[in-house]
Amino acid sequence: MKLVRVFLGLFFIFQPLACVFANGTEYPALLGNGYDALKLEHKMNRCISGTVSEIPAIEIVTEIKKVTDWNELQSQMNFKIPGSLVLNSDSELAKFVLRARDTQFTSTYHLHHHIGAKQKMLTDPVLSNTETDAKNFREECGTQYIGIVTTGGKLDVGVKFSFSNFEFKQEFDAGGAMSSLTGLSVHVGALTELAKKNSSVEIFFHQTGGKLSDLTNMFESKDIVSCSLEHFDRCESLLEAILNYSKGSFAKAVMEEGKDQTISFQTHDYPHAPQIYESPVVKNERLKILDILEQQYLDHDYLISLKGHMDAYENCDDRCLKTLLSHVMANMRILKESITLSFADPERFLELGTLSKLELHAVELPMKRPPSYYEFITRNAQYLLPSTMVVVVVPLIYYFTMKRMSGAAIGT
Repeated sequence: MKLVRVFLGLFFIFQPLACVFANGTEYPALLGNGYDALKLEHKMNRCISGTVSEIPAIEIVTEIKKVTDWNELQSQMNFKIPGSLVLNSDSELAKFVLRARDTQFTSTYHLHHHIGAKQKMLTDPVLSNTETDAKNFREECGTQYIGIVTTGGKLDVGVKFSFSNFEFKQEFDAGGAMSSLTGLSVHVGALTELAKKNSSVEIFFHQTGGKLSDLTNMFESKDIVSCSLEHFDRCESLLEAILNYSKGSFAKAVMEEGKDQTISFQTHDYPHAPQIYESPVVKNERLKILDILEQQYLDHDYLISLKGHMDAYENCDDRCLKTLLSHVMANMRILKESITLSFADPERFLELGTLSKLELHAVELPMKRPPSYYEFITRNAQYLLPSTMVVVVVPLIYYFTMKRMSGAAIGT
């Protein structure tokens, strides 16, 4: 969370001369269009003119990485948290990012394939909008203009392994992070039959550029394909087909058939534009709220992951979980309304919308209870010594395991 705060703090307080952003398909970036770097919003008005040039920008990157951190996942996806549209749930990219986040019962890998095709640049910029009022100019044109647009294609595939208990996840992760499909297959093959039987894998995707129908056909027009780890070969075959597709028909569509789309853009400050002043107090208060809102999104995703697992948690049942989710969603709504107010009416925001003045629900996340003696024996029976020694050995294993687990807090 500190990394998020530092990033957002630098982003909002220090506006750079050039910023690089990824672009979701919902907001096509057009060369010369305005951009509000504070709200991360496109402006469809073109307030600047100049000379347009185009150059090849060939770049092909393929990698498979384990999702280890929320911030790293956002970096891999080039996904930024907007100011007034924080993690818009209607965005397909946001849905992918949230789905790819790990919980204590999952282990997720991210296959990323990136193709850069060409780049358009706007040089010799001249301001064409004559608005002199800074507030009106920002409303029409934003704070910066889009000076460079890179087109190509991006294919992101999530491979999420889900386990019925934390011990099976530990067993899967024990071999370390894998960086290839072969490594994942070996990882799955090394699991015990009991772990395979009680675990599954989901495969989902997000694509920009190319012919999407080629990929959806592999998924049989579904958003997600899932397999039991007992039959991982089915999903393994799908992943091999996706890798072949990324280097074959997807690359051909992007590079040769004109199916490239905007995958990133760079913004620059307007020359001689009227500047709008924003109070540092407003910026700092907004950052505090963004910090809490980020945590609420993480808590919400974590609570969703607990559905069907509440028998393993202390002092909270399904009804309690439903209440916690409603409280988190209410908090998210209040926080987003406050952020919107900070842009629309800063004075009223300082009067009514700062963090200390918001009435938020207290949310205490459920804690996983230690397994009972019976559960411990049942779960680990295949690893224990012959039954004649169980009475002596198991209590000792149980004692030292519980001692190691004592005081450990379950987090997201």
